[in-house]
Amino acid sequence: MIRIFKFLYTIFSKFYFNITYRTLKKSSKSKDELKKIWEKNINRIFSEVDNFEKDTGYLIDRNFLHELAFKTQVADKTNNKVSYAHGRLLYSCIRKYCKDNSIKQINILETGTARGFSSVCMAKALEDQEISGKIITLDILPVNKKIFWNSEGDEEGKRSRAELLNNYKNLLEKFIIFLQLDTMVDYSKIFINRINFAFIDGAHDREHLKSEFKILKFSQAKGDIIFFDDYSYKKYPTLYEEINKICSENNYSKKIISSDEDRCYLIATKK
Repeated sequence: MIRIFKFLYTIFSKFYFNITYRTLKKSSKSKDELKKIWEKNINRIFSEVDNFEKDTGYLIDRNFLHELAFKTQVADKTNNKVSYAHGRLLYSCIRKYCKDNSIKQINILETGTARGFSSVCMAKALEDQEISGKIITLDILPVNKKIFWNSEGDEEGKRSRAELLNNYKNLLEKFIIFLQLDTMVDYSKIFINRINFAFIDGAHDREHLKSEFKILKFSQAKGDIIFFDDYSYKKYPTLYEEINKICSENNYSKKIISSDEDRCYLIATKK
């Protein structure tokens, strides 16, 4: 029965790859309307995130962060509330990890690329830390096809992800590898001997998370980190339970940080 389900899901997944980009809609808001939403959110305060930055001693450049967020985080669905504090946390966490472990070269895995906000924040951390490395980021959205991103710039027409992130071309070329795949179906295609840091922000269901951890399970050493997005029992109960199971069964410590009332992150460190 399980084999039949996986076979059917594989067929569906490949079909979904081919139709996903056609279902994405052009932003119904103009660039000026999106900019007003962005401006309302620039000065939002996240006390736990502030404290984390102070504890690590690393702070992402705010102009860089906000400009990137305008291009990649502000969309129709955000309405008047935008939260991109995870970019700050990822940046600070990676830089502290590199310092604490005297890292000169790093491998990072991300699931759930979306428009590329998190990937670029992590790449900025590597550049500022002056180390080499690769960020391998996975998503079902196409890599090279021109699509609407439901965000700033849609008025000018469809763009590929690379075109969307054109202002950060140097970081993309230096650090980031984009791959289009479904981690539940294609996890066995990914093998990286060492994954120092992982950001898990993919499909947000138990089965995908299990597959994503299969990529990580034998690729991390003591001190390595998995950063889980949306660690929330209220919003994602099965995901929450599976994350806890992964941490307890595989010897990871847990640090929980909240940004909004309904947005929590878990930084899991291999013991």
